[in-house]
Amino acid sequence: MAGITDLGRINNVYYSTYRPILAEFMDNDADTAFLRGELFMETTPGASTYASTGILINAYQKTDPYSSNISFEFNLMEYCRNFVSLGLCPILSGATYQLAGRYETASFYLKVWAVKYSQTTVGGLYDDDNNYLETDSFIGVGTVTHDEDGLDSFDGYIKMNRFVLGKNSPWTEADTAMPLTDKPIAWNASTISGKASGTYTINVNDYPCDSIYSPVVVDKGGGRNNVSMNLIVIALNGNMTAHVIPLGTTTMNYRVPLAPEYIEYIHLMHTGSALNTIIDVSGNLVARGVFVNLTLHNNSGSNTTPWQNENPGTGNDEWRWEYVEYSDEHNNGKCERTKFVFKNMRGGFDFFNCYGTQGKEVTVGGTDFDNHVTSGQRGYHGRKQLWTTREDSFSVFSQPLVKKECEWIQQLITSPQVWVQRYKGNIDSATREPKSFLQPILIDKSSYQVYNTEDNSHFIEFKYHYSNPIATQKG
Repeated sequence: MAGITDLGRINNVYYSTYRPILAEFMDNDADTAFLRGELFMETTPGASTYASTGILINAYQKTDPYSSNISFEFNLMEYCRNFVSLGLCPILSGATYQLAGRYETASFYLKVWAVKYSQTTVGGLYDDDNNYLETDSFIGVGTVTHDEDGLDSFDGYIKMNRFVLGKNSPWTEADTAMPLTDKPIAWNASTISGKASGTYTINVNDYPCDSIYSPVVVDKGGGRNNVSMNLIVIALNGNMTAHVIPLGTTTMNYRVPLAPEYIEYIHLMHTGSALNTIIDVSGNLVARGVFVNLTLHNNSGSNTTPWQNENPGTGNDEWRWEYVEYSDEHNNGKCERTKFVFKNMRGGFDFFNCYGTQGKEVTVGGTDFDNHVTSGQRGYHGRKQLWTTREDSFSVFSQPLVKKECEWIQQLITSPQVWVQRYKGNIDSATREPKSFLQPILIDKSSYQVYNTEDNSHFIEFKYHYSNPIATQKG
């Protein structure tokens, strides 16, 4: 296309829809007034077919003090974020329990052309849309980063985009990734001793949305163009078995399930054989917990490297294993459990089991009116409630937590998408346990309190109410 040159600012896969997404072009034609772009979005996740969003964006001349070139810059962040993380139930966001779908991420590209001065009409403009450029496609992720996210060994910002695999500067690419969570790792793969707090416990009857979200770009050197899910399953007797589940060669935001039945399902789907080391053929839980991570490797399965492979404190390669405990008890042998599922600031979905004191308040309101009651109408109301309203408010006081857990739970308090797990409804005929569902809630932001004790224990307290109000009764 004569006149306009794509300067290649969009040339990586993932970008955060909460940080600038810049597309820059150069146009030296004297009759160009400004550039105009049309945003396209993928119609179905992974389909590679795109349709217009109907959004038109204008870019005006940008002055470069170090160059005589005339450039135009689009910031696509605000236009993309409306299509990412739509607030639906997380388990509904993909066709499988592996791929994160368009409700969490979306793929875009920008079509750009020049708006030129008319040669025949004074002051007139026209769209030269017969000549256009299209950017590379990119994926928007609802990830929030801030100035505490120095992710390299020098506490710098060069690799801040390890959560989204974008670029922070024209010459530096984030060559490693981080899982889309700030959840502290409760266990270390090399020391399988001690006891987890229950914070990360998954019940076999929990709503099966618990997952690890991790952006992966395959073929990052050495022919490593395959990604696999590694498992270390710890049986009830403490024995460990290792399993590898090949996931394919696709660059995407991987959604790796943690719920026991869906790990079994993913293993069967990708290998053709049943795992039967977490849940046996009779549906009984036979594992104490599981370690999970992702690896990159070549076609023969060698030249393996961990995907989350850099410790920001040392700069050295490090295997990061996510660990969860399993239970078949509703309360996991503890006090009453309240399980929260929430979208974290990294664009993934976390869960938190809260034990301890729980309370409930019911607030009732409405309007009364006087109604004349004649003789012989003893059972009628003389004063009547025209209508009533009801708001249920719940309070929770957590179990003792470590400092990092309290910092992580602050993302639950500020999250705009939170659910609480409820056990109600049909009874499972095999286990006689009530099936669960996710109920949307709103956190009362001003109710959040943190309590610290002299023995370095931390507690949190907050209140919440239903997102969908209880229906009004009318008299």
